[in-house]
Amino acid sequence: MNKLVGKRCLILGGAGAVGSELTEHLLKEGAKVTVVDDLSEARSKNSTVFGKRNGSKFIYRRAEDIVGQSELWRCDVVFQLARQQHESELTQVLANLSLFVAVTRAVSQWRPNKALFLADTDDEDQTLMMLVRKLVEERGIDAQIVRFDGKVPEVTAEELLSACLRSDL
Repeated sequence: MNKLVGKRCLILGGAGAVGSELTEHLLKEGAKVTVVDDLSEARSKNSTVFGKRNGSKFIYRRAEDIVGQSELWRCDVVFQLARQQHESELTQVLANLSLFVAVTRAVSQWRPNKALFLADTDDEDQTLMMLVRKLVEERGIDAQIVRFDGKVPEVTAEELLSACLRSDL
């Protein structure tokens, strides 16, 4: 039997290139998926497709805006793929730091079974991941950081699913 059938998955930033591919794979495997995305980096068709299968839904919001909504975080797996984009590099780093801290706190508070954070090898993500790793260790969260080298489209949904399935759900 498939480990994902009926599992509740929350994907933050799930309408982008990697997130949409991951969402499709999870839906095919029988998971119930909730995608949260502000569509700033999204593929145009994704928000309408996701909400019509397996009791899944799409929420048009920024990831940090749903931190207090416990019903979304009470799930089996959280995938943190969301990123903030800004013209100023400093503003972008600070916005993403705030986002990652908010997501880590929500994961700590609501305790999904597993959390996966997607990280690039660039300096900004390395700093964010160092801080997330520290928060995860201090709060005893079952989380993994999935690293990839290069731009987001180069990491595949299969790699994220593989990282997820290597642990107990």
